[in-house]
Order: sequence, then structure tokens, then C-alpha cells
Amino acid sequence: MKKIFKIRYNYYFYIKKYSIIENYIDTDIEEKVLNKIKKHRIEKGYTHEYMAFNLKMSQASYAKLEANKTKLSLERLDKISKILETTIEDLLEVKTEKYFKQNLYDNSIIYQEIQNLNQESRELLNAYMNQVKEENNHLKGEIEFLRKLNHK
Repeated sequence: MKKIFKIRYNYYFYIKKYSIIENYIDTDIEEKVLNKIKKHRIEKGYTHEYMAFNLKMSQASYAKLEANKTKLSLERLDKISKILETTIEDLLEVKTEKYFKQNLYDNSIIYQEIQNLNQESRELLNAYMNQVKEENNHLKGEIEFLRKLNHK
């Protein structure tokens, strides 16, 4: 499943590896994300209470969230990433530069295709212009011929 969603840095990227169901992270990857959150939380020295306070929830609710007993929404994941001073991409283990490079590559292919179309259009336009010039010259010749006949 391919989804596009906006991250707080105002850019979009494709999520192929992860499926997002409505506003919630799929249960297949939720455990990995929660393990990353726990790892970052411990590295920062933050307690459940600290995280719960900053998320405006009870400590018990946060403990359930980290224990994968409650669903993790993208909105909450964004708030957690801010508290932990990391990015959603890091928590989801998504390499955005890969998607940017792919996007640039795709854009260059599209640009080249447009250039090819422009070249084809120019060639067709030139062929049409040459045909019109030939017809114009032919008609001028006929007009001259008719004028000479009319003057005799």
C-alpha cells in the first residue's frame, strides 16, 4: 500500500514499507516504533511521568501506549517526536533522502519527456510551416498565371 502524508517539515514522502490506516500506524510496525520511542526516551533520561505530562495524558495511559496496549496515532507520534527531539522519519525508520532522490529522478525523466514532446512539436510545426509555404508559393504562381491570362 502506498500512502502520502505530510510531515511537520512541510514535505511529502511515500510510505511503501508502512501502511497507515486512517490516522493510526498499522499494528505490524507499531511495536518497532514503540521500541524506538522507548529507546530514545531512556537515552534522554525521560520518565513515563515526564512523557505523560508533556503529552497531556496520565502516566498510566502513557505506560499503556508504550506497552502497545493502546493505538498510536500519527498526531501523537508527531508530539512524541518533538518531545524526544527527533523526527517522525527516524521513529518510522524512513530514509527521506531516498524518496527525494527518487522524486528528483522522476522529475528529470518527466522534464526529458516534455523536452522530447517539445522537439516533436517543433518538428511537426516546421513541417506544417514548410507545407503552408509551398502551398502559398503554388497559389502565388496560379494568381500570376491567371493575371497574365486576364491581361491578354
